[in-house]
Amino acid sequence: MIEDRLSMAEELARELRQRIVSGIYRPHTYLPSERELAKQFRTSRATVANAIAELENEKLVMRSLGRGTRVLPMMERLAQPRIGIVIYGHMPSAEEITRQDWQTLRGVQETLDRLGYAYRVKSVEASRNVSANELLSQYGAVIFIEPAHGDAQLAELQRQNVPVVVAKLERNVDVCATWADHEEPMRQAVQTFVSLGHRRIGFVGREASFGMHGAARAGYLEGLRQAELPIDESLIAVCAKTDALSGYFAAKSLLELSQDPPTAIVAARDSIAEGVCRAIEEAGLVIGHHVSVIGFDDTTWPEGRQFLTTFREACYEMGVVAAEMLVERIVSGPMPTEKRKFDAPLVLRRSAGPYVDPKIFQSIPGSRPANTTQHDEVDDMKRLLPDKLARYAIGLVDSEIVDGAWRAHRLPAGLREHYLAIDGRQLRVGCPTGVRLRLKTDARRVAAKFRFGERARKHCGAALVVDGGTQDRSMRSVGPQEWDGEWEGTIFQQPICRERTLDLWLPHMCLFDVMHLDFADAHLIDPLPKPPLKWLAFGDSITHGMETPLPVHALFGRVCVALDAEVFNMAVGGTFVDDVLARQFPDGAFDIISIAFGANEFYHNMPVEKFVEATGRLIEVCRQKRPQTPIVLITPLTDMKPNATYSLGVTISAYRQALNVFHGGRDITIVSGESLIPQRQSYFADDVHPNTEGFDQYAQNLLPYIRKALARF
Repeated sequence: MIEDRLSMAEELARELRQRIVSGIYRPHTYLPSERELAKQFRTSRATVANAIAELENEKLVMRSLGRGTRVLPMMERLAQPRIGIVIYGHMPSAEEITRQDWQTLRGVQETLDRLGYAYRVKSVEASRNVSANELLSQYGAVIFIEPAHGDAQLAELQRQNVPVVVAKLERNVDVCATWADHEEPMRQAVQTFVSLGHRRIGFVGREASFGMHGAARAGYLEGLRQAELPIDESLIAVCAKTDALSGYFAAKSLLELSQDPPTAIVAARDSIAEGVCRAIEEAGLVIGHHVSVIGFDDTTWPEGRQFLTTFREACYEMGVVAAEMLVERIVSGPMPTEKRKFDAPLVLRRSAGPYVDPKIFQSIPGSRPANTTQHDEVDDMKRLLPDKLARYAIGLVDSEIVDGAWRAHRLPAGLREHYLAIDGRQLRVGCPTGVRLRLKTDARRVAAKFRFGERARKHCGAALVVDGGTQDRSMRSVGPQEWDGEWEGTIFQQPICRERTLDLWLPHMCLFDVMHLDFADAHLIDPLPKPPLKWLAFGDSITHGMETPLPVHALFGRVCVALDAEVFNMAVGGTFVDDVLARQFPDGAFDIISIAFGANEFYHNMPVEKFVEATGRLIEVCRQKRPQTPIVLITPLTDMKPNATYSLGVTISAYRQALNVFHGGRDITIVSGESLIPQRQSYFADDVHPNTEGFDQYAQNLLPYIRKALARF
């Protein structure tokens, strides 16, 4: 009888332990009473008491007379009470962190937040091998996200019984991990192409010794063997990096084969497939018709604009499960090594089509041959004149025709008048920051004539985003290399007339007019629908985008591209938060409002209490005008003079703290500016303004807060 009771207590202890692991019973919360547990599990109170005693012996819970049984924070059992999340990249001298890793990181963070565990993200330069001792001095448990190396440190951490898990493992290492199968999807990709009639199937990926690329190539080769197709080494192209540029050059080498180039290409990653697709288009071929493509991961193209047939990698889910595995090891102690595999389902889209014999002429679906002329000047040309451009524009409050050219205004008239009366603001007021011309066209070539006024900074470039891409190869600078009064030239061209979307970001740091746009061989020149999200941004020179050459690389550009948003940028370099902003609140509905001031107020000795009050008045007006719109309040960013004091005798931290104290109780999202950009000189153009890399950090770290704020409303 006693043995039965003990076995029942052990079973109940196991169930309660699992509920602690899964976050049902979070740290610092109390278990249900013994009476409630006995009723819930249909057992005796004695069995419940024995089970809780077992958990108490393991230091998972603590009983307090008169209060109940409290779940203890498990991290206190470890040498360091914090989890470290180690992610490689994110350094100026290394490759950017991939979108797959960002998704995995998000899965880890959201799970640890849900389970109530403190953590810190440690970004490590890709070429650096952080030591086990360095990690042990900072963290009590560690999650690695797709480490490219470091087998010795993993082994040392495990030898010292430190809870350690790898999320999205891509190498053969004896460690607890989540991983995706890369071999089977590549075999299925070949099988899919064979079923569509293809026989010349190429492969583009890194060298076989690099991470998952070896498994991907093995799957490709196995698919050829199963289809009884010959293995032709000339159809395997090796990339120098896992990016679009390397994929582009590798695919070019395949397409330029003198005999029997491939009619289908398997790419080890979607980022590589992006370059493959660009090489196909540049060759005047149609993806999915002349050459088909299948990739892997489904993370490169933005939501709603995907066209690539690919295998969807469960990046976020691997992060979630890796975090759960780590917590399980923190709670339960050392456990056997376990690897949890995630399958990648095939997502069929239009990039994979049936085989078309290249020797037989067929018209290209959805395209037209361009005019066969020897000189561009006799092309069938259509011109958009200044009076027609406003219907293609977003991000502005009004526009006008000035000396035969179209000029956009992003600020309300009253706000323009106010700032024009202040020395040093005149040029910045006229910059069309955040204004874009958006259209879809099947033109073979698009040319433009621009007129440039004075500059607030040396930058005068416009930026063109093609087909809504988020990769740098989808974005190009257009206009003169150096400032000039007028410029005329080609901003876009393609070998065949195919429908494309063009998003032209006007220069953000100079006065600028559009004189006309010309379209060669175009049957279609239509405005694009307005983006679904409208963002109203208040701020100073940082929100304005100073010190980054292209508007699309500033904070507002990166956030708009990521969220498919339209920004109404009210920021003017050198300004302060004041009542004029509140009085000149722009018309229209907005989906989110951001407020980011503090640097100018600090450097020009505005008293902290005056700064807080002015910010509060702006928040109140936002609430009155748009009561249902979420507000994100960003405290002053990191700068390179964190301990500087001015005549008021306070540091900029006082301004941050004051915003948190006085506005923290409001129904707004307050974001610590210090958390958005690391304090490294390599992220700043000077002591205050972020450079291009700094704005990338700013946007990547701010986006989760914006998404959460939107979800709350």
